[in-house]
Amino acid sequence: MFLVCGHGIHESCLKEYLKTNYICPLCQKTIADAGELFMRMDKWVKDNPMPAPYNEWKRSIFCNDCEKRSTVPFNFFYHKVRCMLRI
Repeated sequence: MFLVCGHGIHESCLKEYLKTNYICPLCQKTIADAGELFMRMDKWVKDNPMPAPYNEWKRSIFCNDCEKRSTVPFNFFYHKVRCMLRI
């Protein structure tokens, strides 16, 4: 079977892979709905603000889905890419 990114994978392999992943193992593009996961991560980030001086830091990151760079607030847990800000 083919993923939305165009890469092929055996159906049984995909079922097992999706138990622990949501991105293509080759190109790292999103292949599964991760909205609930990102909502939980957003809540964790909101409930655990970065201490000084990290709360002033920014990071330049690259999104494998929209293929664009963006500057986002630094966090130890994760960095939310610009195209995910609408989620």
